[in-house]
Amino acid sequence: LSALDWFGNSLGSLGAGPVWESEGSGRVGLTVGASRDATGGPERGAVHVLSVGRNESGDMWSWARGKLASGSVAGLGLSDGDFFGVSVSAMGVGPGGWPVLAIGAYRDDEGGLYRGAVWLIALEGGSGPNSVSGRAVLKVASGVGGGPGLSDEDFFGQSVVGLGQVPGSGAPSHILVGAYYD
Repeated sequence: LSALDWFGNSLGSLGAGPVWESEGSGRVGLTVGASRDATGGPERGAVHVLSVGRNESGDMWSWARGKLASGSVAGLGLSDGDFFGVSVSAMGVGPGGWPVLAIGAYRDDEGGLYRGAVWLIALEGGSGPNSVSGRAVLKVASGVGGGPGLSDEDFFGQSVVGLGQVPGSGAPSHILVGAYYD
């Protein structure tokens, strides 16, 4: 991590479950945004996936599971200055019991300057034991992926919240997205 990554600028809970409890009971999943992370280029952003709980001695501890960033997520196309990870919210459970995340990139330039975007990312098992990777499912932006028509500098994706999923489908039903200059 770099001091300029803005690690912690957004947080999201993934709750408890077998995915996070592989090394012991009582652990929960946590997402931590670092929207100025420079993986792949300046200020592209990243989201770190952690599990948090108590170690064998009873002390609170966190274990890194993976980093969602440019070049590490299939289908994720970020550009310099997108600020991916400025907001993050769990959307529900996707294939294989893994969470689906909505992640804001409020300075994405799809369709115009700083219009913003929200990426839906399905988490999945990574290449190593207890590791996590992801796959981009959908980009929602100005006129893309069902996104609204936006104007320059709307900053769509500044905040996101998932409102659950369609029962039995595993698919997210609704996302609320902030666009603070709209």
